[in-house]
Amino acid sequence: MKESTPRFPDLVNMITELCRPEVSSFILDAEVVGIDRKKGNKLMSFQELSSRERGNKHSSIAIDNIKVDICVFVFDIMFCDGERLLDCPLRQRRKYINNLFQEKPGYFELAQQLTVEASEASPDNSSTLDRMDTFFRKACESSCEGQARLCGRLR
Repeated sequence: MKESTPRFPDLVNMITELCRPEVSSFILDAEVVGIDRKKGNKLMSFQELSSRERGNKHSSIAIDNIKVDICVFVFDIMFCDGERLLDCPLRQRRKYINNLFQEKPGYFELAQQLTVEASEASPDNSSTLDRMDTFFRKACESSCEGQARLCGRLR
C-alpha cells in the first residue's frame, strides 16, 4: 500500500503514450517486470527489477538514471472512466483493453491466455489437459509463469 509512482516515471510516460487520450482513469490488473531490450526483450528477475533506483513520494527518479527497463503485462481491466467492468465477461474486458491501449512489444503487452470452453472443461479431456500443460510449460520456459493465466468459461 505504498505509493510507487516515483519509481516508474517511464511507466507513466508509457501509459500516456499508449493509452487513448480521451481516457481519464482506469484500474488494470497488470504486472510490471524488468526486461532487457538489448537481449531480445529477455525478462529479468524480480531481484533485478527491485534494484531500480527508488525515488520517494516527494521526488521521482530521472528517466536518464533508469538502469532496468520495464514491460507491463496486462491481464484484465476492472474499471474505466467511472464504469465498473467486472460484471462483463473476461473476453469482453480484454477486448476493452485492446480498444483503450496500443500494444507495444517489450513495453506494454496484453498477457497471453488460454481459454477453455465449457464443452472442453473436463478432467477426463486429455486434449484440454495437454493444451493447458503446453501453455504452462511454454510460460515457464520463457520465465512467464507468473504472467500465465488459464481462463475457463463456465456458461
